[in-house]
Amino acid sequence: MSGEYLGNRIDFNLKLKNLTRGEKGKKKTLESNQFNEFDKNEEALIFDVDYKLVKYEPEDDRPYLVSDSDFKYFKSDFSEYRSNNYLSIDNNLHAKVYEGGETTGKVGLVIPKDDNGYLVYKDSLWFKIK
Repeated sequence: MSGEYLGNRIDFNLKLKNLTRGEKGKKKTLESNQFNEFDKNEEALIFDVDYKLVKYEPEDDRPYLVSDSDFKYFKSDFSEYRSNNYLSIDNNLHAKVYEGGETTGKVGLVIPKDDNGYLVYKDSLWFKIK
């Protein structure tokens, strides 16, 4: 993927894998943190992220932050879903990387039960989930 971030060109590789949801996702989140909660019509969505920063040369030489908070969920009707609940999971995605750097981590979101919407990264990359 290529684009611009804060006026600087950025190229990166992003891979989402091991998507887990439903009862299996709920079980995994509760294993990470017994205090994770869901409302009646909600479920957990957990996935792994592999990220590589191919090109990024900011003028101030600061690292690029990759985080689980960069991901949002949009329902199948294209409206953003915001839960009152938040998941705390082990090995969550959160790292500062420089050009050539790589990181991996997990993302956990609370989403509407049985909705096949979209994961959105940095408000610009959309991934359809099933």
